[in-house]
Amino acid sequence: MKITKHTKELINRGLDAHVRIGVTGLSRAGKTAFITSFVNQLISSATDDNLPLLDVAEQGRLLGARRVPQKSLLTPRFNLDASIEALSSEPPTWPEPTRDVSEIRLAIKYQPKSRARKLLSSSSTLYLDLVDYPGEWLLDLPMLEMDYATWSESQIRRLEQIALPEAKEWLGRVVDLSLNQEQDDKLINQLSREYTELLQLLKQKGYHHIQPGRFVLPGELAEAPVLLFFPYVEKINPLKARLCRCCISDIKSIKIR
Repeated sequence: MKITKHTKELINRGLDAHVRIGVTGLSRAGKTAFITSFVNQLISSATDDNLPLLDVAEQGRLLGARRVPQKSLLTPRFNLDASIEALSSEPPTWPEPTRDVSEIRLAIKYQPKSRARKLLSSSSTLYLDLVDYPGEWLLDLPMLEMDYATWSESQIRRLEQIALPEAKEWLGRVVDLSLNQEQDDKLINQLSREYTELLQLLKQKGYHHIQPGRFVLPGELAEAPVLLFFPYVEKINPLKARLCRCCISDIKSIKIR
């Protein structure tokens, strides 16, 4: 009897499947609300017939779904309860937006469709991982194909086309950059932070092509030195060349990330 039970457990495990899906998009695209709604619909599927476009549900083979612990202990858990509470409040409010990678795992139990699988087991389980991924980080992918000089030229050209006084002011400060041995590090850090603030302003104004996207959604890299750089193309003296070398080092580090 024990052997039969153990064999059945092994068969059931072999029938189980695993799917990992990334949900991404720029801020305010509705990633968090979508994941919250989708997960909530799946969890309540055992009592509510609310997924008519899902074949397994429409055919009456969906037995239920539940949250289970995720495998990755290093990835933050998607805050489903807080999101449901926000959407269910009076008046309803949007959930907290995506600021870093998070995930949630569901165990979805269903009846197999094929006769062969039915003979082996009356039910199977699909483990579904939903990963909430900031779309702003995807904007950094083109940087993998660029060196610092190429990236700087493209960013400077893009900023020159933006009709915002803050962009023109920052460009003027970089063009007039005058460094000396006593203040160069302090000035570089200041201009780096101002560049980050400029990108955040552009994001608020509705500009989407922002690089690095990590600057506006740093995640676990918040306040990290690797995010202290900015585009610079003019090469006049050794100190400015040193600035370029520092920024090249930082941009290589963020590309590795």
